[in-house]
Amino acid sequence: MDTLGSASDREALLRQRIMELSRRFLQRAADDRQEMEAALLREDFGEVAALAHRLAGTSGSFGFENISSQAMRVEQAISAGAGSENINRACGELFSLIEDASAAKS
Repeated sequence: MDTLGSASDREALLRQRIMELSRRFLQRAADDRQEMEAALLREDFGEVAALAHRLAGTSGSFGFENISSQAMRVEQAISAGAGSENINRACGELFSLIEDASAAKS
């Protein structure tokens, strides 16, 4: 006897698990956003770049390609020595994408 149930039951469980992981990712992204905002206020662009790097990788893994791409742009702007105004603008765009994704999953 199959202890995992039917294929449709397994698929439903998998979908449920993916939704839970996505929810956790979005919560972590919101936490990262708060950390990035605090780092921006301190002008700690190294910390902002590290958080953007982490977001770029994890968001892509969960299918949030727009967040991943913008996080990479933030990291690249910092690496290129962009001014704080450009970095803040790039981060603002990233924060908007995180908010939009969270609202869509609510």
